Amino acid sequence: MNHRKTNPTRKFRLRTTLVVSFVVQIVAAVGLTGWLSFRNGHQAVNELMNQISDKVTANVKKHFKTFADKPYQFLQINVATIRVGNLDLTDYPKMARYFWEQTQISDARCGTRAIRSTRQLPQFARQKIPQG
Repeated sequence: MNHRKTNPTRKFRLRTTLVVSFVVQIVAAVGLTGWLSFRNGHQAVNELMNQISDKVTANVKKHFKTFADKPYQFLQINVATIRVGNLDLTDYPKMARYFWEQTQISDARCGTRAIRSTRQLPQFARQKIPQG
């Protein structure tokens, strides 16, 4: 009879070795590609976030400066108008008309208040019309 000797240590076959090595290489390649893609995507998102943040900050600064400068410009115009004598602070009807017209010029200009050292003069403000 033929007796085969069974070896307790299993022999590695060439086919098994090749399959295992290819699987390990494929898993390593896919894992490395996935990790590099994730890292590149993370960097791209951070860069885009910084660009958007910079644009938003620049726009907010620009609009705020425009909004904040308008009242000061109106104040300078009023001071110049009073200095050259085109607006008499004792002529209330003329002053009311002048300030009322100013409130209609710009959305940023919603009201005017004139104050003298002795007393406060009337306030002129834009009235919002209720919708409905």
